Amino acid sequence: MRNTIHLITIICIILTAGVNLIAQELDPAYHNNEEILEELTFFAEEYPDWAVLDSIGHSAEFELPIWMVKISDNPDRIEPEAAILLVGQVHAEEVIGVEIVLEIIRQILENNEENNFRQRLEGLELYLIPTANPEGLDIVHSGVDLTFRKNCRDNIGDGELRIQDGAGWDTSGVDINRNFGLHWDRGDTLFRPEDSYIYNAFRGGAPFSEPESRALRDLALQRPFLSSIVYHSSRSGNSAEMLITSWFWRENNIIKRPPDASAINALGERLAGMMPKQNDPDEHYRPVQSMQRKGQLQDWFYVETGTFQYMAEVGAEIQPDEEGMRQVVDDNLAAVWYLMDLALGLESLDGFGTLTVIAEDAETSEPMEATIVVDALDHPILKSRHTNRINGRFDWLLEASEYSISISRLGYQTQTFENYEIADGERTVLEVSMEPVEPVSIRFRTFDMDSVAVVSRIMLDDSDGYRVFELETDVEGRLSVELPPHMYDMTMTCPGFLPIVCPLEVSEDTVFSYPFRLGGIAFSEEFDSPGEWQRGGDNEDWGIITFDDRSCLTESITGDYPTDADIWLQLDDIVRLDTAQATMLIIHMPYCEPSDDSQEISWWTNPEEVHSKRYTQLRDDWDTLYVSLDSLERGMLNVRFKVTSDHAICEDGWLIDRVEVYQAEVESRVPSQIIIPVEFSLATYPNPFNSSTTITYSIPYPTHVSLGLYDPLGRQVGMLFGGYRQAGFHNHTLNAKDIPSGLYFVRLRSAGQVQNQKVMLMK
Repeated sequence: MRNTIHLITIICIILTAGVNLIAQELDPAYHNNEEILEELTFFAEEYPDWAVLDSIGHSAEFELPIWMVKISDNPDRIEPEAAILLVGQVHAEEVIGVEIVLEIIRQILENNEENNFRQRLEGLELYLIPTANPEGLDIVHSGVDLTFRKNCRDNIGDGELRIQDGAGWDTSGVDINRNFGLHWDRGDTLFRPEDSYIYNAFRGGAPFSEPESRALRDLALQRPFLSSIVYHSSRSGNSAEMLITSWFWRENNIIKRPPDASAINALGERLAGMMPKQNDPDEHYRPVQSMQRKGQLQDWFYVETGTFQYMAEVGAEIQPDEEGMRQVVDDNLAAVWYLMDLALGLESLDGFGTLTVIAEDAETSEPMEATIVVDALDHPILKSRHTNRINGRFDWLLEASEYSISISRLGYQTQTFENYEIADGERTVLEVSMEPVEPVSIRFRTFDMDSVAVVSRIMLDDSDGYRVFELETDVEGRLSVELPPHMYDMTMTCPGFLPIVCPLEVSEDTVFSYPFRLGGIAFSEEFDSPGEWQRGGDNEDWGIITFDDRSCLTESITGDYPTDADIWLQLDDIVRLDTAQATMLIIHMPYCEPSDDSQEISWWTNPEEVHSKRYTQLRDDWDTLYVSLDSLERGMLNVRFKVTSDHAICEDGWLIDRVEVYQAEVESRVPSQIIIPVEFSLATYPNPFNSSTTITYSIPYPTHVSLGLYDPLGRQVGMLFGGYRQAGFHNHTLNAKDIPSGLYFVRLRSAGQVQNQKVMLMK
């Protein structure tokens, strides 16, 4: 009843807006929203042991529910079984897919006693969504506009639903299949036409701006799918009766394919060969690879979750009569049954096999999320493949061969399998019992150079750049955490003080004491206006644009960065680095074709010793980079931004929002408060270092101490201090100009206590 009310509301809004209702009619054999809900409710009530009905979200303007049926032998929970997703309709006018998905639900439930269907029910988890665009479907069934494509988003903001009869020209609505995050920026803006269908493919105000796309996104991230089909139909006929796979990006005679292209395409060819054409059953659908980069589902699903998703353009015409529709529905079922049976291992694909990884905690036997890396298919365009956190499973269709496979998770021992064979036509199950690593207790103490406690924010990233945690110390500068043994990249910040950037090796229970030095901004460039910067390279196009309400430097103000790029911009002699410590902050958004193109930041005072960081990734979000400058020679600091690319496709390019350099004040201030430590501790910063480092140690009561430097064999390299010390925090500068590079240990002995700190001298 609710859907009927919304349909009446939609028509009333159209009438109020002055749109002429032209008599149009969709064959009554097609299900509208109310009829869809009636059927799904019937199935869920008739087969409660096999089916569960739920909503995964709501539509943009009228908040209509997006209904999904999950079919399995235990549909109310996630089991360690392969999962398949079928979506009947995304574009409003493309209604045949609704009928295909409803027929799949009907057949698999009604035939649950038959052997083939029972195996599918018991061995798979099937997620079926008849329509992901319910309010668009209401428009089509209302007879107002049989060509309507989008949802009903009010883009103008005046409360009116602006729809015109005929293809395009509807300023209301967002194309859900242009609203996904991968290459969303290349889709159509509202007033830029796609072909002759003005406003037809509006991408929306931002990636995942629409609740319909967010609902599909969240479902996919919660429950990664082995494979998926999303049904479409072609109004123009240009893509009719095609099965479209993930990308085939081509430019300047260079072709880019997904890392799993061989498996994706082989499965696509097999599926298409099982879909007969509507008017020529001796011919079959044509498998093609998508050449678009416009925020579409199938590319996002593959990159983000590893799902092989196919876009099936079903039917020779977009809205055939009942007889034609029934034929199209029947003709598309065989491919679906094959896809299910392939996931079960009952069917095979010549030259390919399925890797099934099942990970569990060795101590608790509980399923766990773990990262899977197959070396031959590892690529920076792909997000990490990982087992599902609820059932511990991930399925991957691979070309039959031998692979190097690693299964890892922070806090567990990595397991590596060399020459692991994926057999042709078979499912290979790799069951991994992950051994936990005993966590290490870490206690942080942060204070200023006068031993006054300061509240600081501590950020730890793993070796892949993923944030492990971000927490603040308390008012006494203390923070206690348990961490897996690992080498972390640590950044510590405190307003008014110099940020601390250094590696942090966690290997045993330790107290880390870090002194903050007073510091301020010695240089700042926010790129509000063009500067007198040195630049070079062919086709360089550096300039200032506004993005996200920020003024940004970019190498491509007129569009994408060029092919065969080797272009750079340099900030020369921006600040003198004196004897004090210094840190550089860069806020930027890298965006280039992963692997083949790159963006690089370099910094130096001596051109013979250049430090750099390279990015090769699609746009994610603003990145905040802190760089310690302590290892540089004293002198004038230079920073260079460089873009390189191959002779093929190019992305939007690099956005650089800000460059700041912080330097510590050399002067010390008079302590306003003395805090007495409650334990012995030892720390060094910077570490590694190239000429000198500061050793900080704490003593809870007056006593005799010795501070020495030792090599890895335990031989004393030098005595740094020996004598009586008052309780408190103490600093000692280690000057290493006469010591060769290498690994050393700083050792503090006092009152029966021994503290060791590993240090690395790098000249």
